[in-house]
Amino acid sequence: MEIIKNTGKHLDDNLLNSFLNLQKQGINDFLIPAGGTPESFYRHLCDIRPQGFEKTRLWQIDDIINGRCKDQFLDFFNEHLPQYKKNIMPIKDQLVGPEKPFVSFLGLGVNGHVAFHEPHIDPSFSFGCVELGEETLRYLNLDKGTWGVSFGLGTFLKSEKIYLMVKGPHKSSIFNRFMNDDPTVPAVALKKHPGLIVLIDDEVVQEAA
Repeated sequence: MEIIKNTGKHLDDNLLNSFLNLQKQGINDFLIPAGGTPESFYRHLCDIRPQGFEKTRLWQIDDIINGRCKDQFLDFFNEHLPQYKKNIMPIKDQLVGPEKPFVSFLGLGVNGHVAFHEPHIDPSFSFGCVELGEETLRYLNLDKGTWGVSFGLGTFLKSEKIYLMVKGPHKSSIFNRFMNDDPTVPAVALKKHPGLIVLIDDEVVQEAA
């Protein structure tokens, strides 16, 4: 596991350079998250149009499938990656994930989930519908009984590389649990992957100190 600590802006620059280098190496498939953690990275991506991007597929890793917030994450991509709409692979249209080689960009959730692989879900889970946990419902302001569809650890661990983004002081507690191998934190399983890169901003580090 490689850990990169920096300011949010420099982490975004690092992630963008990694993304462009992976494209040059022939990687065309990327699993990507919605939400506040990658939002500034997507702004950087929208400022450029990498050569050969027409071959790139950006796979949505999760979404909400019922209730008042249905398809909220797809709406996020349409808003924050408008010029890449043709590259987005909506999760609601998928029966299987990308073929290898692919790379996963993930955010660490407040309860330790990645995508909607919640703590109560079996570590071997790869793809399907999931019941969202109470902490996720509260954090996203979702109604009880809201379900999601998601890729899981079984898919992410097949990646060529995994970039796990951790940003903001509200993530310091769960980051400490991740570092201490808390067995209730799903993201801990990502440490099995030899190509795991964890990107932490200075706010997480300061709060965790």
